Amino acid sequence: MTRKADFSDEEWKTLGLAIVCAGVAVSKAEQSGLAGESSERHVTDEGRVQLAQDMYQDIELVVALAETPETELGAFILPGSDQRRQEGLAYWREQALNACRDAVAILASKGTDAELDAYRRYVIDLGWRVAYAGRSAAFLGVGMGAASEGEIALMKEIAAALGVDPTTAAPPASDSA
Repeated sequence: MTRKADFSDEEWKTLGLAIVCAGVAVSKAEQSGLAGESSERHVTDEGRVQLAQDMYQDIELVVALAETPETELGAFILPGSDQRRQEGLAYWREQALNACRDAVAILASKGTDAELDAYRRYVIDLGWRVAYAGRSAAFLGVGMGAASEGEIALMKEIAAALGVDPTTAAPPASDSA
């Protein structure tokens, strides 16, 4: 079982950044209004911990990464929690894809196969939760429960960057239309 102490500070930050950047990138993939953005932020900031504790409790590495405060994850997070979200989709897409590739390389060399698989599933699960969070807060139910084309395309890119077949990371057919 791999622990935080098995990674350098930079490696640990990269593993955590991939999680946060993927969530922020998905939230930037499509406009979802004020309520949607608030829901997406909640899933990225706080829901990531709950997801890890609920669904990945047997993988200590995933739970520890999810519980790592964003302030410990690196210089790209500027003082003031709202400033980091001002960048557009292109910035966050690049950050997420690069961090996902780097994280997989780190875990492939230092983690177990089970940890790598769980980490990949966790990042993908979180991304879909962010996509659906914005839709569930849609005005008068318009768009509820569906991920947008932009979110679906980005999630396929994130899956590929994680080394997962994008077709296996797609949402259920009823949600992708």
